[in-house]
Amino acid sequence: MFPKFQESFPAVKIILQEYSTGELMELLKKQQVDVVLATIDQKDADLEYRPVKMCEFVMAVGKNHHLATLAVAKEGFQYPWVDLKACEKEENVMLLPGSPFRQHADEIYGHYHLKPNVVYQISGTRTGLSCVAYHEAIMITLDHMIFNNPFSKEIVPLSIGDAPIQIEIDLIYMKDTVLKTEMEKLYEIICEAIR
Repeated sequence: MFPKFQESFPAVKIILQEYSTGELMELLKKQQVDVVLATIDQKDADLEYRPVKMCEFVMAVGKNHHLATLAVAKEGFQYPWVDLKACEKEENVMLLPGSPFRQHADEIYGHYHLKPNVVYQISGTRTGLSCVAYHEAIMITLDHMIFNNPFSKEIVPLSIGDAPIQIEIDLIYMKDTVLKTEMEKLYEIICEAIR
């Protein structure tokens, strides 16, 4: 999706790396990048937020992990559901403390008064998902992250919680950008690509 856009608008700066949300917002405000695709907890008045997709927090497990066989269909959930209590003692992968996804994972476990068995602490979701795919670990992440990484064929998303836990992915750019036409085109391309 991005190469197609980049060919049409070579002057727009797109970074396809993993940064913390705070780092991305700083790059955007300093105009070192023109657009960010991210999940945001707090919105800044100087930035434009265009909703792209609702994502669900899920438990990522390897396709042959025994939790995948324990999961059941449950009304209201998009993926097979597994009791979070069954996940507590498994080898958990977590992002480093302080990252937004780590905070979400801690809050999800904390809501059910559970303490995960954190075996791996990593700095990036892609690294975490490789642990899930090849080391029998599990990880709370967004379903979108599972489907958009090199290990997607090795990982199964499982719904967790009493109700689906969702968060929005937004296309974010400066409100006063001179790239309005380019942002509209990019928004169309992204929405079409991730339907």
